[in-house]
Amino acid sequence: MTEEKQKQLIAGIKKNKKGFVLFASLNDQIVGLVTCFVNFSTFKAKPYLNIHDVIVFKEFRGIGIGRELMEKCIKIAKKRDYCKITLEVRDDNFSALKLYKSLGFDDTVPVMHFWTKIL
Repeated sequence: MTEEKQKQLIAGIKKNKKGFVLFASLNDQIVGLVTCFVNFSTFKAKPYLNIHDVIVFKEFRGIGIGRELMEKCIKIAKKRDYCKITLEVRDDNFSALKLYKSLGFDDTVPVMHFWTKIL
């Protein structure tokens, strides 16, 4: 991501009052982050948390940082009485699939599809 795009990202998240970012640090160094957005379920008539990005820098993977970030998101969602947490994950990201399943995430019933129309 270019420096200009990074600045746009930070400014955009700051403007979005329904979003937040959690950072993971180790020895005063940022080693990962999770970007979340709060949405609203019309079916449950309650807010829910969408986890949009989970990033752990390559050299820090496999030591539980992703799990800690996810557990913090779950804790926040429970504390705020959200009805659910959603996320999207590529079917070839096996380590993420394993982590998310171990935390209780799974396909919806019925299975839903995430579609995109690029504008």
